[in-house]
Amino acid sequence: AVVSTQSTGREMVELDQLNIHSTRGIIARHGLTLPELFDLSLEFYKEEKHQFKLTYEQKNQLAAYYRQSTLGPYHPDKLNPGFLDFVGNDRKKAWEALGEISANGAKAGFCNLLETTCPELVPWIRHKKRERENKIQEEKRQVEEKKKKEEAEQLEASKLINIVKQAEALIIKEAVGNGNADEDDYEEEGMPVLATVLSFPMVKKKKK
Repeated sequence: AVVSTQSTGREMVELDQLNIHSTRGIIARHGLTLPELFDLSLEFYKEEKHQFKLTYEQKNQLAAYYRQSTLGPYHPDKLNPGFLDFVGNDRKKAWEALGEISANGAKAGFCNLLETTCPELVPWIRHKKRERENKIQEEKRQVEEKKKKEEAEQLEASKLINIVKQAEALIIKEAVGNGNADEDDYEEEGMPVLATVLSFPMVKKKKK
């Protein structure tokens, strides 16, 4: 609702509580926190404001709620429009009328006013929430796929290493079994045993 410039401190406290209480329904329905609901409502207003019509007073009230939620109560240092800035002065009055309403109360007031004047808000929020959930699920799926791929690559590398080791052991065993050499008499010249045996002749150690 549009706040009267004649509102008293007690009325401000009541409005603060009413705003927060009024948002509980939509918060509960969509599983959102108040900051999340406010961010989505603000995004909706910026993206879709050309799709609906608000009165001059409603626009000023939304601006007042936004300033109150982000900058706190009105102070001349925060907004001091010129004498001929009629819009600025009207928005200053709307902001000043909010008094000491809390940031959460102002966020709730913004969401409430937008919901009551724009029926498209609720389905838009539902759509956006679904989009974000799908994005989170897709990112999670990609992370899991990457992890599985890395694990599979590590497993393949481990298998390959085991195959090479088994082949090396078999080659050495056969060479020793044929009586051609003792196992300790051979070394590799900086290469794995398998590669050395297949590509180069084994080099006998010089015994001291």
